[in-house]
Amino acid sequence: MGEAERMTPESLAELARGLGPAKLAEAADFIEWLRAKQERELNAESIAWLGAADPLEPYEWGGVDPMTLGEPVKFIDGVGAVVENA
Repeated sequence: MGEAERMTPESLAELARGLGPAKLAEAADFIEWLRAKQERELNAESIAWLGAADPLEPYEWGGVDPMTLGEPVKFIDGVGAVVENA
């Protein structure tokens, strides 16, 4: 397994502890750039999927009613998605 596969937010924070203020600011700028890049890539993928010329075939659920699966979820502003019966 390569270094990237073993990297966690905690191990990244440990690496950052050894940086001086200027290099720490550079690292923070780079992380923000990566986040923005990831968001652009996800948005581009979503736009391509949503704008596909041929609509996707509906998922075949077989004999299962998908509306009976799982638990109800609601969105609370400032909190996010919340499973009601968790």
